[in-house]
Amino acid sequence: MVPPRWTAKVTVQIGQVAMANANGTPAKLTLENQLTAAERVNQPNFRLNVIKALGLPEPDTGSKKADLAFDSLRAAAERSPDLVTLQASSYSKEEALEIVDAAFKGLSTTHRKLFEQSTEVTQQELTRAQDNLSAADTEYRNATNALKSGLTANAAGARDVLVSNTVSLLRAQVSDLRQQVNAYRDALSPVQSYPTRAVAPAYVPERPSTPSRTVWVLGGVIIGLLIGAAFALLRDALKGA
Repeated sequence: MVPPRWTAKVTVQIGQVAMANANGTPAKLTLENQLTAAERVNQPNFRLNVIKALGLPEPDTGSKKADLAFDSLRAAAERSPDLVTLQASSYSKEEALEIVDAAFKGLSTTHRKLFEQSTEVTQQELTRAQDNLSAADTEYRNATNALKSGLTANAAGARDVLVSNTVSLLRAQVSDLRQQVNAYRDALSPVQSYPTRAVAPAYVPERPSTPSRTVWVLGGVIIGLLIGAAFALLRDALKGA
């Protein structure tokens, strides 16, 4: 008789990072290809690490729970290009949930490292752009004030032209740097950059995915009745012959 099993599932959205471009539109990069992520989960080494993280013995060492967890843990790509569903079975709902949670942590931990490295670089670029913007804005305001206050009024005409050109260049530089700052901020926003996450909490049905003990008993009774009826018919047929 096969003991009842429960199958837990969780749908995972693979994280992404946004890289700021000169045109202000961030380029979105998925932390890992959907099919690659699913295949990585399905590899024996990944499933073995999940088993170890749960404190279970290695498969094929006499533990039915470990064997079932190892054999049933699977990942499948969904229609959306950034979604992967993890599923695993165990002999209780709680254990099935623990397995898929451990698998999710194993998948998301690798992605978290990539996410943090990428966002750290973008944050550094944002800080640098903000410093440059602050310096350029100060120069622009000083040059503009000097031109307006008439400090160059008694100077040669060429000097006035030079200051005016400097103001124009600084104005363009400030505008470009402001666009860079906005682009980096947009790239770091949670809408554009986010780590791998579960779409919803892991789910396991109340009823087991395999027939219950009662169903097996009823099935045995029915099979027994059918066999008895067959023997009775065969016996009657032999007597009639």
